[in-house]
Amino acid sequence: MNREMIPIVSYPKSGNTYLRFLLANIIKKSNKEITFDNINYFTSTKPFISDINYKRIEKNISDNSPILIKEHQFYGNHKDFKFSKVIYLYRDITNVIDSYYHFTNAQKPGLFKSPKDFVMNYWNYCGYWGAHVESWLGGDKISKDTTILAVSYENLVSNTKEEVLRITNFLNISVTEEKIKKAIYDSSKDKLRSMKSDTFMNSKTNNFHFVRHKNVFENIINDSLKKIILSESLTKKWLSELYNYNELSMHESISKKIKHYPSMFRKYKMNLRYRLYHLFNE
Repeated sequence: MNREMIPIVSYPKSGNTYLRFLLANIIKKSNKEITFDNINYFTSTKPFISDINYKRIEKNISDNSPILIKEHQFYGNHKDFKFSKVIYLYRDITNVIDSYYHFTNAQKPGLFKSPKDFVMNYWNYCGYWGAHVESWLGGDKISKDTTILAVSYENLVSNTKEEVLRITNFLNISVTEEKIKKAIYDSSKDKLRSMKSDTFMNSKTNNFHFVRHKNVFENIINDSLKKIILSESLTKKWLSELYNYNELSMHESISKKIKHYPSMFRKYKMNLRYRLYHLFNE
């Protein structure tokens, strides 16, 4: 396995799959359409890849491309992999919560009693958003041998071509303007909506689609919920600075006070709720 392995990391529901499709359409060798059913033939979802899967991916991507890995875990869970490069995709917290709420409710209807209940307990899979961002962009614990490219999802959507060029330059991938244009079209929301993704989403309701048309959660969130989401540790000033710059200055923009770790009691309570849900719903 001689190719460089580079993870695309994000907190869940931050646009990771969209970026994954974009880059897969750029590094693919043939004109074959990439779908939810075959995306794993072009990129991986695991740092550990079997020889069979490695050869399959290698066969489908260009010779100068690294193998890209979709990842959601904290930095601390993968610090032993010694990645030389990492793409970290971040997204506005309100939109993350919105998407994550609908996603979870589609997979596990009734697990959360209300939007406020979800906000208080959404951390179960990957920890809190703030702690996740801090683990990758905080800088203190990241290996000096690892270079992280921070990518704003909002900027990726509004300036797709420019951001794709910035990412491909980071990956040392040569790509034509025509291929970027086609990759953007093949990864567009309309294109992804047209693909059947029920298996990919494992949805148990008809109220969710992988790519929704608009933000619904913002109509539910009130001031008290916003305080819970942002917490006293994550200031609005920091969020404003974070999303006003295309280039993210880690040490100037990241607050060292971001702590969104759940209490042991809440963690135990939520894990018990998950177990009871699966016991009576599967």
